[in-house]
Amino acid sequence: MYIKNHLCAALEENAKSYRICKKWYQKFKIRNFNLKDDDRSNAPKEFDDGELEKLLNKNPIQSQKKLAKRLGVIRQIVSIRLKQ
Repeated sequence: MYIKNHLCAALEENAKSYRICKKWYQKFKIRNFNLKDDDRSNAPKEFDDGELEKLLNKNPIQSQKKLAKRLGVIRQIVSIRLKQ
């Protein structure tokens, strides 16, 4: 706890939160000095815009929820793609 607190104190305003300091401390403790973030296993699934376009060509009045379900992604991802 002592070292984690000092890590946060040293980073001051650059430390986003105590939780992030704790994460970095745990990485450094096992001698993992890789500064890149680890891949998230729960990261949103990516899909090809062509898939979305095909579904919209079939039925242009589908809901975002239905499109998301067919593409295997969350609705917000479909919404973002449609706005691009």
